[in-house]
Amino acid sequence: MFAAGSRPGAAEHCRMHAFFSAQPQTTVNTQGCEERRRFNNTGIKYYSHNRSLHFPFLPLQQLVRQEAPHGNQESGYAVNADGLVLIADYVARRAPPAARAFIATAGRDIDSGVTPVRLAQLVALASRHVRPAQALAPSPPERDAALGAGFDPSHWGLLEALRIALFLTWSRSAQPAAIDTAFRHCLRFADLGEQCALYRSLPLLTDGERFLDCATQGCRSNSRTLFEAVACDSSYPARHFDDTAWRQLVIKAIFIDAPLWRVTGLDARLSPELARMALDLHDERRSAGRATPPALWLCLGTHGGARGMRALRQALASDPPQAQAAAAWALVRAGAHDEALAWLVRQTPPDSTIALVLHRRDVSQQAFGHLAHHFAKVVP
Repeated sequence: MFAAGSRPGAAEHCRMHAFFSAQPQTTVNTQGCEERRRFNNTGIKYYSHNRSLHFPFLPLQQLVRQEAPHGNQESGYAVNADGLVLIADYVARRAPPAARAFIATAGRDIDSGVTPVRLAQLVALASRHVRPAQALAPSPPERDAALGAGFDPSHWGLLEALRIALFLTWSRSAQPAAIDTAFRHCLRFADLGEQCALYRSLPLLTDGERFLDCATQGCRSNSRTLFEAVACDSSYPARHFDDTAWRQLVIKAIFIDAPLWRVTGLDARLSPELARMALDLHDERRSAGRATPPALWLCLGTHGGARGMRALRQALASDPPQAQAAAAWALVRAGAHDEALAWLVRQTPPDSTIALVLHRRDVSQQAFGHLAHHFAKVVP
């Protein structure tokens, strides 16, 4: 609002009052007074020598619960309203006191209408008020509610959630062309953290296919962090990527050791061609004397054919124990349950967790994720 250490004048006080006060017509004049700010759960208090002014917050979650303008709804281009409300609530519960003033001010800015340039500034300025290292850490009920709304914030940071809330809150009342301009403008000037937040917002745009070029470009990044923001815990790639882009995403995830089991929709988009590409990568690594990443077997399913079965049996015979466990799991996934159990009987002693999964025939990508720590010692 004003520079640190400076004294806001009457005009600035009026502007702040318009942001925070329920009575924007009230004139505030404290020129010549010493002020300091205090933050609490309900707003900001400005203290001067002769008065105390209280500016209540306009909570972000209140703003996002307002009905979106009809123009946005008519265009068919909107945000996931349930998801946005949940994200705003997550942020509100966890935001440190010093961040609440920024959230309220940003909410007022967005509600009154801001340009894409100003939106990009708000997304960037969020890092001054929330630590990048602070995890969102949703509780199990919160995560279940998010999954029901079509997104997964399990690996988000609080700063990411705040930035996503800001962008989506702005987008809910904007026209398609404006959203397109804003997203690309924000992405162009964003640092790594801002880019990740923008990419994580894509599945919450109900018609985000227009950003397919941005998402595929993000998957080509050399940054694993950025790649995971596009590829992991997001329904966007599975919904919008064509077969070629999808297979490239999956193979790159194996190549850079990203958590393939967190690529939403993987099980539903397995194919013989993806299995062939995965087996080609397996053969290349074996020829070079390098270990096969256990997650590679996720790509086979029932599509590996005779070549895939030979590769899995070879892994059971010669790979380290952790890699053998992954291959045994893949055998169950391919339908060779008896072979996997025969391998399990030979283990002394068998790993109880792996044994339970094999006996239950739980071969979903989520089940592989639960076993991933068993394969941590396998070095690609």
